[in-house]
Amino acid sequence: MAVSHLDEQENFSDIPKGPKTATAKPVPTDRPELVYDGKASEILILFLTNVVLNILTLGFYRFWGKTRIRRYIWSHMRVGDDRFEYCGTGLEIFVSFMIILVVFYAPFIGLVTWMTVDPPYDTPQANIIMLNLVFLVGFLIIFFLYYVAIFAAYRYRVSRTIWRGLRGNMWGSPWIYGCIGAGLGMLNVLSLGWTKPWADAVVFRYRMQRAGMGDAPFLSRMGCGGMYVPYLVAWMITAVVVVAAYSVLISLIVGELQAGRPPSKEQLAWIQYANLFGYLLILLAWQLASPWYKKVMMHNIAGTLRFRGGGFRAGFTTGQLYWLKIPNFLLLLFTLGLAFPYTIHRTAKFTARHISIGNDVDIFGLRRGEADGPRFGDGLAEFVGIGGL
Repeated sequence: MAVSHLDEQENFSDIPKGPKTATAKPVPTDRPELVYDGKASEILILFLTNVVLNILTLGFYRFWGKTRIRRYIWSHMRVGDDRFEYCGTGLEIFVSFMIILVVFYAPFIGLVTWMTVDPPYDTPQANIIMLNLVFLVGFLIIFFLYYVAIFAAYRYRVSRTIWRGLRGNMWGSPWIYGCIGAGLGMLNVLSLGWTKPWADAVVFRYRMQRAGMGDAPFLSRMGCGGMYVPYLVAWMITAVVVVAAYSVLISLIVGELQAGRPPSKEQLAWIQYANLFGYLLILLAWQLASPWYKKVMMHNIAGTLRFRGGGFRAGFTTGQLYWLKIPNFLLLLFTLGLAFPYTIHRTAKFTARHISIGNDVDIFGLRRGEADGPRFGDGLAEFVGIGGL
């Protein structure tokens, strides 16, 4: 079993561990299966403990809380008889998050505060225009950092994953990936989403080709073959919902204006609520319409991925993905996130059950790599709001 890499300054002795394995390396099996044996009740205990400590520390404990849950999930996932380990620390994530706050967030807030309290121009119109330009530039920066954060988060988590004493590694620049992702994201907007299948294939292939375990890299030949038909169906369903929802909203506003009176405060409030409901309805429509597309994409990712001469396979159907995604989405929505540990458990269990490692993958011939990974954690992902496991 791999040597423990837990941070000596952190005590995780109360985290439920996976069953201990023998120190001697096991005899390789004919089929290296991925197995998850965690329990939802144990994750729930960790989650509730984290919630209490987050409240007591005004939210700062979440970096360490996330690390505790990662350690649990990793330690209950195994290939053959060897379990994964997560050797990242809460301090690494906290430090990177604080760096992002100082470098990006503090200057932006300072600029907005200065323009609000002591406007630089004499006319209100000029100040309003300038303030809107500042927010526009801020939005574009966040849009770019969103893709930077995706790659940086993957690189950090892969580099803190250990199996049989071997560390995962990921190379490449998050900033280059940010340029690629942001550029393709803008192209998706300009094409009304019709370039998304091709763009998804490009960014996934870019990430997978820069990841590895030990001294062996992953190889990906992913394309967008077969992805456009299910995407067309998801796009059309979502478009119909968008048109219907906002047609009703616009008709309400136009009806009030044609009546010769401006909407009252109560009516404006209801219009705002209707607008918010429209956003939620669009999100729900995409969740309901996209599992077929996501299934085909995940099958492409697994089916075109190679590692040490062998491949992988995703063996789930669209219906099975529906049964994972839709309940998870509804549970998080209606419990305001309190069902998060259960959705983690369901996702890990689903992944282990339906992702197969080919018999021709020589996972037992790996040797130790040289890369140690980034110095700090995935705090940028926390900053832009995508700080999942």
